[in-house]
Amino acid sequence: MSAATIEAAKAALVGLEAFADEERETRPWSRDASVARLRSYASRPWLDEAEPEQCARFGWRCAGNELVCDECGARTTATDLDAHSEFCLWRGAPLPESVWRDEAPSIEARARRLRPILGDDEAFRYARLGWDAADDATLECSLCARTVKIADDDLDPLTQHRRFCPWRAYKKRILPIAYWEDAPAKRRSAAEIRLAIARDLTYAST
Repeated sequence: MSAATIEAAKAALVGLEAFADEERETRPWSRDASVARLRSYASRPWLDEAEPEQCARFGWRCAGNELVCDECGARTTATDLDAHSEFCLWRGAPLPESVWRDEAPSIEARARRLRPILGDDEAFRYARLGWDAADDATLECSLCARTVKIADDDLDPLTQHRRFCPWRAYKKRILPIAYWEDAPAKRRSAAEIRLAIARDLTYAST
């Protein structure tokens, strides 16, 4: 096999890998696509009968007063999550709750963006609960799209999330409440928080 053929094969392989990576990020059951569906419920207070987190995992996006499946085109109300067409990939196959699980690199990246605004320890504290910097004065949740002003002295990084935000369940399921105690004696250093991130995510994956 000639050197030119080998190089061409390598280039083709790189292209296929890049395509596969892009497909993983854009296909409907990816985390990014799931987050996009979840965020579509941010300004829809009419959904009292449904749980947006569950709807998003079942493949439904909020559109006006209906739920829409972008795969099969089905439309339904908030009470019928099994209304996908007969051959739709979503029918009877919702995503597990673990689709919302965060990764340490994402938490670290949010913390870096928050550090100039909140300081080192507070940046990790908020980053671990899904908050990112929208601008110099505003935080935004990476999942529920809630925004809050940093100037609020009573800001609670957990309760400020929208009612349906998976971060509430994530906190309760993975992290003990005492871990976020804000008393000076219990404040943790950034290094300790980084270790806790790794420990919690390892626990979550088991």
